[in-house]
Amino acid sequence: MRKLSFCTTLMDWMDYFKDVFLQNMQDYKGCENHVEFVVLDYNSKDGLPEFIKKHGAPYIESGLLNYYRTIEEYKYLHMAHSKNIAHKLATGDIVCTLDGDNFAVKGCAERILDLCKPYDSNVILRRGKGCIRGKVAVFKNDFIEKLGGYDERYEGHDGVDRDFFERASKILKFKEIHFGKKFFNRLGNDLNTKYNKYKKLDKPKDIKKEALNSRKQGIGNPNAGKIWGSANLMKNFETKINV
Repeated sequence: MRKLSFCTTLMDWMDYFKDVFLQNMQDYKGCENHVEFVVLDYNSKDGLPEFIKKHGAPYIESGLLNYYRTIEEYKYLHMAHSKNIAHKLATGDIVCTLDGDNFAVKGCAERILDLCKPYDSNVILRRGKGCIRGKVAVFKNDFIEKLGGYDERYEGHDGVDRDFFERASKILKFKEIHFGKKFFNRLGNDLNTKYNKYKKLDKPKDIKKEALNSRKQGIGNPNAGKIWGSANLMKNFETKINV
């Protein structure tokens, strides 16, 4: 059976993540043969490592959870960079973004895996039409080889997800599949707190324009020829790795 990796990136957002995490672990306990949760801690300062040590240890031991923490200290959360790291670390055949305030509603993983059965590549899944943020899934090989991950020219948050989706669906012609809104649920959050973790860019419109021009030129992999999704990390508190 194929495996699905839910990939979450965090920086100082534990107030929203902790309840979501506990529910997700409970809902997928015993599912480690076909589900993995990748949590990338982008050097949080809010006690996330201590929380994971206390509440995540049995899930790390079972293989349901893999927790990574960046060794480098970052001032801001770079959405594209952090997502690329998490997705590259995933062991699943299919990778799915999972925002830190999103529940992986029970049955969601099985639904995505079932919808992917007829395919080996070139599909992109989201919860419904017009719904891009929160949960978007693709085959990992496609993420690496065809899309080249998220466009790391985006240092903030605005435009990152849409650029990724449009490269897959419009340029690379991936088949779009909806797994259903009933499998999406998120915890209410303070958007100001969330967005304060991202770097305030001087000219964000210039980045969006540059990315748009790339898409108009039919460039599906804007990171081609570059080093992307690279970092030094500590895995599960014990092992230093680089990606």
